[in-house]
Amino acid sequence: MPTGTPKAVITRLHAEITQAQQFADTRERLLNLGGDIVAGTPEDLGRTMRAGADKWGSLVRAIEAQGRCYGRRRKVSVGAPP
Repeated sequence: MPTGTPKAVITRLHAEITQAQQFADTRERLLNLGGDIVAGTPEDLGRTMRAGADKWGSLVRAIEAQGRCYGRRRKVSVGAPP
């Protein structure tokens, strides 16, 4: 969610996604696309996303610093700056 998204919007989206995950075909499609189905609150998801950004952002910055970024160079903003 973008920063500043109203809590009511986040709460509604969470409720709709939770309801959609109850359908077997939705669960199967998500799993086939490589998704993980995990129950939790929007705050839980935020913590997981921040932890992933910190972990993988550090790796991306290290790779870029070593010049091992192949293909077209794009500015990638992941996690907090070093």
